[in-house]
Parts: sequence; structure tokens; C-alpha cells
Amino acid sequence: LYLNNRRDWMGALANRRLGNAALLVCLLVFAAVCVREIAGVLSR
Repeated sequence: LYLNNRRDWMGALANRRLGNAALLVCLLVFAAVCVREIAGVLSR
């Protein structure tokens, strides 16, 4: 959220739609990794 105010740092990602899409992809990847790790722990 802090970097949204720094367009010169972010470049193209300062675009709301592209930035939100990148955040969504990161969240989905993180959630998938968490689910796999938790499933691995529970299956022991």
C-alpha cells in the first residue's frame, strides 16, 4: 500500500488494475503453498 503513492518507483505497477492483479496472483500462490504445507503436516 505504501508503494502505491510512489509511481516513480513502481512504474507500470502503479496502475490500479495491474497492481491489483499482481497482488491477487501473489495471494493465490501464497495460499496454495500454505494449503500444501498444512496438508503435508496433517497427513503425517
